[in-house]
Amino acid sequence: METKTIRRAASGSFPFASGLAAVALAGGCADLAGPRHVLTEVYNSLGGPGWDARDNWASDAPLGTWYGVTTDSEGRVTGLNLNGNGLTGSIPAVTGSLKALDTLDLGRNALSGSIPPELGNLTRLVYLNLHDNGRTLFADGLAGPIPPELGDLRSLQQLILSQNDLTGPIPPGLGNLRHLLRLSLSGNDLTGAIPSELGDLNELAILDLSYNEDLTGTVPPALGNLEQLRLLLIHATGLSGRLPRELIGVPLDMFLWDRTDLCAPADEEFQRWLASIPDHRGGGECAP
Repeated sequence: METKTIRRAASGSFPFASGLAAVALAGGCADLAGPRHVLTEVYNSLGGPGWDARDNWASDAPLGTWYGVTTDSEGRVTGLNLNGNGLTGSIPAVTGSLKALDTLDLGRNALSGSIPPELGNLTRLVYLNLHDNGRTLFADGLAGPIPPELGDLRSLQQLILSQNDLTGPIPPGLGNLRHLLRLSLSGNDLTGAIPSELGDLNELAILDLSYNEDLTGTVPPALGNLEQLRLLLIHATGLSGRLPRELIGVPLDMFLWDRTDLCAPADEEFQRWLASIPDHRGGGECAP
């Protein structure tokens, strides 16, 4: 489960794009920050001249012909897929003004800095992938906390922030993402407890919190509400205590909880449920 001649228009790039977009995000006239200006700011902020593929970027060609850009019949930008394309630098806040986006995929690059809270404005977003921006020679990955504003992305189905250097707690507001199918936060430096609000993600099929060594506390009983959950990955964390009996009945295909201080209740019903999971690895039974 889950870096070459640039074509420029005679008018060149748009050095004033950042200021215009900032006005729009601050509540000014949104039309001032048109999608061409915003995408040009993305290009300038994320090392566009060094991208592996950059066909038509920063040109006057139709936006739908720019590499990785998808538009709808009205010319609105609905997709930005630059996965594994040699991006560097920090995601500009103006990205949050592309209100028609349903897909934003900047995974497998060399991004740094924090995740801008303005991404919470992308209320049509279905897929957000910022995975694996911290495993190159060029960057340590996205850092800082997960913005609570991401909890406003009510249409989101996949949120993939794994393999970065994100810190701080998991925002309880992520429990508002009721259409979420996949939540992957593995391989970061997240701290604190798993929020019980994640138990409200009724459609969730994959929950991966592994390799966050400073996640602490026990597994919240509310995760027993996740009736669609198939993969629960909480291994290599600082979690401890007794696995909640509320997990019985969750139809898991994979449950990894090894390299933790968790233990499994010794009663027959829990052990029978655990044995029914095709792929499960963990510690031993809890002491009487």
